[in-house]
This record gives sequence, structure tokens and C-alpha cells, in this order.
Amino acid sequence: MLVVVAVVVAVVAAVTASCGPDGREGLSGSTPTVTANPTDTRPTVPATVPATVPATGETGGDATTDDTGPGARPDIDPDPAPGPPEVALEPVDLGHLSPVSALTDVLADPAGTGLWIVEQRGVIRRAIGTGESVVLDITDRTVADGERGLLGAVIVDGGRRLVVDYTAADNGETVIEMFDLAADGTAIPGTARRLLTIEQPFANHNGGDLEALDDGTILVATGDGGSAGDPNRVAHRLDDPLGKILRLHPVDDPEARVPTDNPWIGLPDTDPLVWSSGLRNPWRIDVDPLTGDLWVADVGQAATEEVSVVDGQGGFAGGAGADFGWSSLEGVDVANDDTAPDGRTTPILPVHTYPHADGDCSITGGVVYRGSAVPGLWGWYLFADHCSGRLWALDRRRAEVVELGVVERPTAIERGPGGEVFVATGRGEVLSVGRP
Repeated sequence: MLVVVAVVVAVVAAVTASCGPDGREGLSGSTPTVTANPTDTRPTVPATVPATVPATGETGGDATTDDTGPGARPDIDPDPAPGPPEVALEPVDLGHLSPVSALTDVLADPAGTGLWIVEQRGVIRRAIGTGESVVLDITDRTVADGERGLLGAVIVDGGRRLVVDYTAADNGETVIEMFDLAADGTAIPGTARRLLTIEQPFANHNGGDLEALDDGTILVATGDGGSAGDPNRVAHRLDDPLGKILRLHPVDDPEARVPTDNPWIGLPDTDPLVWSSGLRNPWRIDVDPLTGDLWVADVGQAATEEVSVVDGQGGFAGGAGADFGWSSLEGVDVANDDTAPDGRTTPILPVHTYPHADGDCSITGGVVYRGSAVPGLWGWYLFADHCSGRLWALDRRRAEVVELGVVERPTAIERGPGGEVFVATGRGEVLSVGRP
């Protein structure tokens, strides 16, 4: 029998949040590397990217896999246990950091033994580990306001540097900035370098997640610029960074930041940083450290939340040249009939959708479980809804979705030390996902 655990922990100075049908309105809302050597199978233009078939019922399948089940690849990712997983959700003691404000991310420290929390107000602190508690303070650069603030962080360069994604306090533009880390893991003052800035026409849909890949590049998830309905019709445009997943080298030399194997290098009417397109507000992406599969949880408009996945390419991150459908589609239904994916992309339809019903209204992604604490959860993708708080696990191998519990205002589900999974919340809490 599935164990459902509801955990609500009062936290001092929690920041009020609300979420409407247009997405995660008002959040006050890393990631391991892939294991294969990317030099063996470099990402190419979209002809090599597997498409997915439309969702049927709750889950769909991968059009490129064998016939043992939707998304089944037993040679790469065997199904280790029958039946649905059972978990317990336990609060991480953050009392020594009190007060803790709304969280947007959580990640393992450079040594892989401690846990860092990312506060929307612009501070990263050690939740588990020794030494100075404040890793980074950029409260002079950003302000927590609705969907703005410090939205994501990732450790790169063998643990020597930290990259953050935040909205600038003065004009709301997205800033991707890199800091050197000292031997004690804290950011060194005066080492900030801007890797990328993106103008934001509206205050919402800023994306904000960062994903480190094994070749030293990072993926950057961006929203469509905000308002509602993709008013500027940018999500499908390959020459615009909004509504995309971008890929870049986090290096000091600006001329070396564009990977030469990105899918649109040298092609007309394209931005060379674009990796994938057709996204509304991809609130958390994940590259499975075992398979390289790219998972995207994209916040819906008025009706549908969705999860999509693109298979890794020989273990390297999937998604090169993929288009996830927005804003011509919301889920599998027509949204804007006056726009369409660029014909050079490979359309990807979701493997799972769910409607705005029973309190659900805004998806929070999400990682594939590759830890050891809960063997029955191996290979399942965890995601939640920011409004209802429901936490689910999706097994694409068996086309199955199960509810694991309820967490109030989940904002990020990420891997921490040892590959175990932690849930951060807008209440300033962190919950560990463990064995019941």
C-alpha cells in the first residue's frame, strides 16, 4: 500500500506566495553531471533527436524505444522493482539558519557531502556542512518579487566556480553570473563575471534553472518572457533566447562561450546558444545522470501542466534541436493557431500531462531518482504541483504515475549528497525523500 505522508513545518519569516492559473505567480519558487564522454557522441542538428508520441491517458511513450513498454530501455535502465514506490518525507533541520525565506533551489556542495539552499531573496547558505553558513549574498543585485529573484544555481569547473541565474533588481533582466569559490566553498568577493544577460519584457516566466553537463557546458532554462499566451510569439523562434533551453560554456572568454556543436551554429535566423525551443516557463529541468535523458517540467497556461523527455544521445544530454510545442500547443491541445515550430526542429510532445483541477495549477520539476535510500524509486521521475502541493513519481518504463505525498508550496525537487532527493519550498523548508 502506498504510504502518503503530509509534512507541514512552520518556518519563521516565511514569505507569502500565491499561484494563479497563468503559472507560478508569486513564488515569495544543479545538478549532477551526465556520466558519458560527450566527445564520443556529439549533439548534432535535430535529425538525430528522437521525437515522442502524444500522451495517451496520463503518460505517453518514446517513439524510438523497443516494444517492451513505453520508454523501456532495459539494457540501459532496467526496472528494479515491481509495484509503486513508497517514501517518507522528512524535514531537514534548518533551525541554525533561522529565519529562512522562500527557497528556489537546493543542491549538493562541491564536495558532494553537504547541502546548500538557494533563497529567492539572493542568498545561498549551507544547510548541511561545516564552515561559514553564507556561501553567496547578492541581495544588492536582485530582489524577491513574484517570480523574480535568485532562481537557480549550479557548481561547475570541478567545484571551483558557482554559476547563478537571477533577475536584476533594477530592470528585471535575466542575468547568468559566475563566481570563483574559495577553498572553504564560499564565493570570493569581486570575482563575479556576467556570462549572459537576457532582456525580459514582463515580470513573470523567467525560468531560472541551470544544469551542468559532463563536457563542462551548462544548460539554461528560460521562460517565454511573461504576460500570458506568449504575446510576442517568441517561444518557437530560434533567433530569440526566450522560451528556450540554452547551452553555453561558463568561461571567462566571451568568444568561447558558444559551444561549436550547438545545433544551430552558422544557420540563418538562429541564436547559436539555443539548444531546445518551444517552452513557456520550464520550471526545473533535469539531465538523468545515467542515461543523459533531458526532462522538462513546463508550467502551463490555463488548462494543462506537462512533463516532456528527450532521450540522451549516447549518454550525453538529449534535446539538441527539439521543440516542446509552446505556444502553438499547450500540452497536446491547440493554444495559438497563428504560430508553429520552426520546420528545422524536431517536435516533442509530453509524456505526461495533468489538468488544472483539484487544486493543481503549476508544475514543479523534478529529477529522476538515482539514489540508494529508496531502491523501489530507482528510475522514477519526481515532480510536484506548486498549488496543490501533491508530489508524484512517474515511471515511463511502465507508463505509471503514483502520488507520494503532499508538500506545501514545493518550488524545486533536486538531487543532493549521494544523489538523494530533496524538496525545497516557498515556505523556507527542505524535505528529504527517504525510505518509509
